[in-house]
Amino acid sequence: MREETGLQIRITGLIGTYTDPHILIAYNEGEVRREFTFVYAAESDSGELRIADESKAAAWIARPLKEISDEEKRW
Repeated sequence: MREETGLQIRITGLIGTYTDPHILIAYNEGEVRREFTFVYAAESDSGELRIADESKAAAWIARPLKEISDEEKRW
């Protein structure tokens, strides 16, 4: 995780895996992929959140899971 996010973390659980089958990513070479998101519950030990070259976005939501909306979980 540190390489991709800049954070040293401990994963405490998987919240969900999300995708939209209507969204396709087509590359110039002809390869086609689907976009998907893994959302984890984790605790940060150290580091500063940053975005890797391969990522569109990153977020650290420091609230109890029951307070996080379904929309935020899918983000």
